[in-house]
Amino acid sequence: MIVRYGELWTKSEATRRKMESALLNNIRAALSGLEFEIRRWRGRIFVDTRQAESAADRLSRVFGVVSVSPAATVEKDLEAISLAALELARERLSPGESFAVRAHRADKRFPLTSPEIQRRVGGRIKAETGARVDLKSPDVEIWIEVSDRAYVYDRVIRGPGGLPYGTQGRAVMLFSGGIDSPVAAWMVARRGVRLDFLFFNPGVPE
Repeated sequence: MIVRYGELWTKSEATRRKMESALLNNIRAALSGLEFEIRRWRGRIFVDTRQAESAADRLSRVFGVVSVSPAATVEKDLEAISLAALELARERLSPGESFAVRAHRADKRFPLTSPEIQRRVGGRIKAETGARVDLKSPDVEIWIEVSDRAYVYDRVIRGPGGLPYGTQGRAVMLFSGGIDSPVAAWMVARRGVRLDFLFFNPGVPE
């Protein structure tokens, strides 16, 4: 599982480290009850778990998370990457559908560039499935990321973004029964503020 965050990079190094630590703690809390391990590598968080769908659903609601992608993890080897991408293509592609391979080589020590990975893996998929390539508007997109390991995935699930919850102090929010209160609470919490809720019920006599 690839977990991405963005806004933290605009902060100073000391502030960013503090916020990254808070985000990791919030991720651990969100995944409570699941079996998982967390790794970090150059601005990415990787979660190893066999309960990928449940983990993705939980992580996509954590403030500070920009997006998550359930991914197959393989060795940084072109053959292993190609086989994982081919397996995913066979699962996703229906007859007559088109595909595109999008690659990102974060580890520049890997011998192939991003366009070369796309051509080699895309050619393998086309040769073995007969599917056509459409780089502009494909029916299926297969993504490859080469970083500490190689990751192959077909989904990018958006998260709320913002800042990690609890990193911007604490506030009291007056909570009413209308829709405005929960919307405002969500927007403030997304900016990292920990909230305590205060509710008045004017309909109850003293």
